[in-house]
Amino acid sequence: MPSTARWVHAGPVEALLHDGDLRYVRNGNTEVARRVQVAVRSEAWDTVPGVRSDERVDQREDSFSASFESLHRDGELVYRWRCTIEGARDGTITYAMEGMSERDALYRRIGLCVLHPTEVFAGSAFKARSATSHSTGELPASVGPQRFDGETFPPLFDAFDWLRMVSADGVAVEFAFDGDEFEMEDQRNWTDASFKTYSRSPQTRADPWPLSAGTELRQRVAISSSGAAASRPASRSPVVTFGDAVVGRVPALGLALNSDGLAHGPREIEALRALGLSHLRVDLQLGRPAWPGELERGAALAGELGCAVELAVFAAVSGAAGPFDALASRLTSGLPVARALIFAEDAEVTPPELVEQARSALGDVPIGGGTNVYFAELNRVDRLPESFQVVSYPVTPQVHSDDDLSLVETPVAQADTVRRAQVLAPHAAIAVTPITLKPRYNPDAPEATTPPGELPANVDGRQAAPIAAAWTAASVHRLAEAGAASATYFETIGWRGVLEPDPLPPRDAPFPSVAGMLFPVYHVLAELAPLAGLELLECRSSHPLEIDAMQVVSADGVVAVVVNLTARPQVVECDRADSRKLELAPYEVRVLR
Repeated sequence: MPSTARWVHAGPVEALLHDGDLRYVRNGNTEVARRVQVAVRSEAWDTVPGVRSDERVDQREDSFSASFESLHRDGELVYRWRCTIEGARDGTITYAMEGMSERDALYRRIGLCVLHPTEVFAGSAFKARSATSHSTGELPASVGPQRFDGETFPPLFDAFDWLRMVSADGVAVEFAFDGDEFEMEDQRNWTDASFKTYSRSPQTRADPWPLSAGTELRQRVAISSSGAAASRPASRSPVVTFGDAVVGRVPALGLALNSDGLAHGPREIEALRALGLSHLRVDLQLGRPAWPGELERGAALAGELGCAVELAVFAAVSGAAGPFDALASRLTSGLPVARALIFAEDAEVTPPELVEQARSALGDVPIGGGTNVYFAELNRVDRLPESFQVVSYPVTPQVHSDDDLSLVETPVAQADTVRRAQVLAPHAAIAVTPITLKPRYNPDAPEATTPPGELPANVDGRQAAPIAAAWTAASVHRLAEAGAASATYFETIGWRGVLEPDPLPPRDAPFPSVAGMLFPVYHVLAELAPLAGLELLECRSSHPLEIDAMQVVSADGVVAVVVNLTARPQVVECDRADSRKLELAPYEVRVLR
């Protein structure tokens, strides 16, 4: 069904009612909750979308009410629930759900989730309690690890049914829960810019949870806050302020060799060469006989593009360096290697001995490792050895949510992962690679197949849309501020790339592109890739979830990049010497020189 969104208010509190979720709950100028929703997660941890019906909203002078029904289907999992939302004059908002399973099924989570913005609450004081426990402390300033002990995922602190947090500007917010005890995790581990409070029952075991037909579930949360302004702030245009302090450098930018094996014709090579890329990522599975051909294909393309290669090498842990010796013999002196990232075929984080084996064979090439899964896996390590010259991990914004609003929230959390990686390995360069819109695969269901006529699970139709360009520009900005040495985005060509080949390959599902199309993200990389290594100057946005901005010192002067992260036109005030106003189209990336 079409997306629906409207602002509602209750006393001094306002929130966006968006597709059944409450988002950006604000008391005055302070965001007290990022999102309140009911999550339905399948046995493969996939988020099962719901179809809403019977939606009603009643906005009164100082209060509101809303209700709807939602039905979620995924194989044997069929879950239906009813939502009621009440906003009272004193600013208290209550979100309640009552649901029932219509079939026997397996699932990972069904229930209330409350997201708390890390920009507001990271490092803030909290209190939590239940009938059996009481916790106090500060929420993690750096990304808090989500540990795994083989059976359970321990939370940040003990389960609770009441939670109180205080923001840096003195706003206190309380959450009173009914229907279950709840736990909290740091979602920055998956580059969501939030702490997540979730119902705890399914989290007490590693396996999927059985759900019997007719099982009923009722949960409720009441949110109250105090300490903010008594009235909502007047709306105003976003303001971007440009400073003079150096806050970072633009990372080396590259693309990944396309994984579908499509050939790059002269036109595609010319367009890619024009980007001025620093490197091309080439994945090599040394346990498979096809790896020499993939290396040859990547090396040939890198030579055409005039860039180095970033090798992602997957090998088995063994007592000898044999596989790496074979690789070393094929690396010609004329092939510049930016870095060799070593991963184990059967481990989530690179074992140090594998890095040592690679170093003995590959010599002076910068060598390191990390994880090829999610940052969460890397963050379970207390410290990485000094033998890792480079630490790497991938990024995707859609582990938990795939809507546009959630997508554009994530760049700030990408920066947090870089800062946390620097704590884990202060001696190493941080390489964020690869960065993709969709997860490349589901580690909880690696054998999952795509139904006929649907896009593959690792393909997003927005790859060819302006939102991908806006998100990428914001991502580069945040990674640069945090100190990432390099970043590898997307693939070269095709529906996971930055341009389409001509002619298009046969496809089983429709994709919004035409032969030879340069995607909007291509033009963003064409502007930013040549700026690699240049100084980044301070830049602030009054509305960072709506407008992002960066400025870079180039040989020809300061280059500013202003990004509209919303689906609506925006007028942006630029606080700089020429004092200009910009009219930006939805998801437009504007470059100022």
